[in-house]
Amino acid sequence: MSSEAKDAHLFNAVGLRWKRQRFVLNPTFSSLKLKQMPPLIHRSTNILMEKMADQCARNEPFDIYAYFKRFTMDTIWSCGFGVDTDMQNNVNDPYLLNTQKMFSPNMFRGIIFVLAILITELTKVWRSIFQVMNVIRYWLRRYIPITKPLIDESPSTWIMKQADEMIEKRKDIGQTGRTDLLQLMLESMSDQDFIQ
Repeated sequence: MSSEAKDAHLFNAVGLRWKRQRFVLNPTFSSLKLKQMPPLIHRSTNILMEKMADQCARNEPFDIYAYFKRFTMDTIWSCGFGVDTDMQNNVNDPYLLNTQKMFSPNMFRGIIFVLAILITELTKVWRSIFQVMNVIRYWLRRYIPITKPLIDESPSTWIMKQADEMIEKRKDIGQTGRTDLLQLMLESMSDQDFIQ
């Protein structure tokens, strides 16, 4: 996916580009399409209920927050991207770990975020700084292997890489038979609709 296409998302679009993207995405969120999601949600809910039953059988207090976090992320990845994760059973699942890192407090990311809000005219500069930092991190990890244990892969880079792979795979194989938001959006728009 081109850099221009990645920057052309709905939250970043203005004017005609925003209107065209909304026109393409609106059918994805129709009540008919959303009614196709419950099987995916039920799968995640059943796993959560099994976990709750196990905890109740132990008859000990436990922190339910961790379970609901994993349930929420499992549901989002399943309904959004059609990814069957094992994050409710495996706390070391890469989707869970990278998503948690993405939302965990980070001083550098926080400063860039605040600056982007306060000085909106320089949003492209702040985004560029963030992207350059990710590129530097990527190249250091790739070409100087000794840095891998010292420098983590950026969670946003990892998630974008997964999303790109999923989109390319879906475009190659076509209809998956699975009803998730990614499939519905791919069915309702073409590359040209997305870029323009």
